[in-house]
Amino acid sequence: TNPTTGLIYLEGSSPNSKIDIFSMDGKLVKSINYTENVDLSRLKNGVYLLRVSSERKVNTLRIIKNQ
Repeated sequence: TNPTTGLIYLEGSSPNSKIDIFSMDGKLVKSINYTENVDLSRLKNGVYLLRVSSERKVNTLRIIKNQ
């Protein structure tokens, strides 16, 4: 759900996917291997780009994080 207070649930991604989270100024703030849920609770409130990269495709999502 967007906006989120912390957890984002991902469906349909490959288990070999990599997840990168960027601030809106382009800085990488978190990078993890695939998981069905991503915990953003430690990030400051704001807008982030979540990029899910697999062997076949790259998806980018805009995420709004609120407390």
